[in-house]
Amino acid sequence: MLTKFSVTNYMGFSQKITWDLSHPRDYNFNTHLIKNGVIKNGIIYGINGSGKSSLGKAVFDIVSIVNNQKPIDYQKVIYQGAIDRPISFEYSFLFNGDDKVDYTYSRNIQGTLIKESLYHNGLSVFVKNEHDIDITPEFPIDANMKEKLIDNANGVSVLKFIIGTFPLSKGHYLQNLMDFIGSMLWFRSLDERDYIGIDTGVVYIEDYIIKHGYVDEYAEFLKEESGQNFDFSPTTQEHKHILCRIGNNSVPLLSIMSTGTKSLELLFYWSKRMKEADIRFVFIDEFDAFYHFELSINVCRTLFKEDFQVFLSSHNTMLLNNDFLRPDCAFNLKNNKIDALSELTDRGELRQGHNIEKMYRAGSFNMR
Repeated sequence: MLTKFSVTNYMGFSQKITWDLSHPRDYNFNTHLIKNGVIKNGIIYGINGSGKSSLGKAVFDIVSIVNNQKPIDYQKVIYQGAIDRPISFEYSFLFNGDDKVDYTYSRNIQGTLIKESLYHNGLSVFVKNEHDIDITPEFPIDANMKEKLIDNANGVSVLKFIIGTFPLSKGHYLQNLMDFIGSMLWFRSLDERDYIGIDTGVVYIEDYIIKHGYVDEYAEFLKEESGQNFDFSPTTQEHKHILCRIGNNSVPLLSIMSTGTKSLELLFYWSKRMKEADIRFVFIDEFDAFYHFELSINVCRTLFKEDFQVFLSSHNTMLLNNDFLRPDCAFNLKNNKIDALSELTDRGELRQGHNIEKMYRAGSFNMR
């Protein structure tokens, strides 16, 4: 699980911003949102331009360490007021309840790794800078290889080198880290659909649903989540599109779908891919931009039942509801800081009976 993340000099974050998931409060409601003492689910709020999307994408920079699926233009994502300074990323993970891994690295404007380090349970595994590299005897490399790793022009990650060079046993802390990175997913559905993480290639969603025999399940999903009843025509493996019966006619579902239903279709697709990929961490940006408020609540309830970490960004304050959320799982991003609402009030201990949405709208969480 991801327990803490920090980034510096990235997009609008000129200074270091830290998102800490390792200190949940001791609320006795909605305890399924916490796992092994780590916040498993949450929603991030913030005004337009506060950095919600930037934070989500920054967390997923680590995917590029091991997978250049979508190259990043660091000349665009570096903080434009200090392009001579590196972008720094810091991650803390917890595996198997007590196995802690801390991984940090820095990139210059070209995206080249100039510093990189990894610690396991507080002990150094490797530390690399522009002039030297120190690596644990667990991964023996000779002086010549050290020199190559220091001077490599293409900025190969030491972590990626170790993973590709040394065989690791199942459950090894580095294997756990790589499995986690390979099972991260960020996506959104706004003017254009985009994603970072598990590799899918080019996929046509309805073709995927048909080929995998999910048409009936998809219809049930739409009914459960949004109350929409579609009468889908029977399909075969040769079909590319789902047809919907309306009276005596069959029309392409795509031609009659609302924007919100299209977003639900994307969510259904990714929910299936999450299960196929044994996903570990999901960030859905502006997840309910096209949802009715009741649909947003239904989707939250569905996602938060999953065993993996799921975080959402939203402007919908109706989701600040202790029926399915809690104050330590609702975050406010403001002025280069992100804090749980439970840490942003001087009104004493928040309880399940408090109207968090009303307090939020009234400015009760403006301590920072």
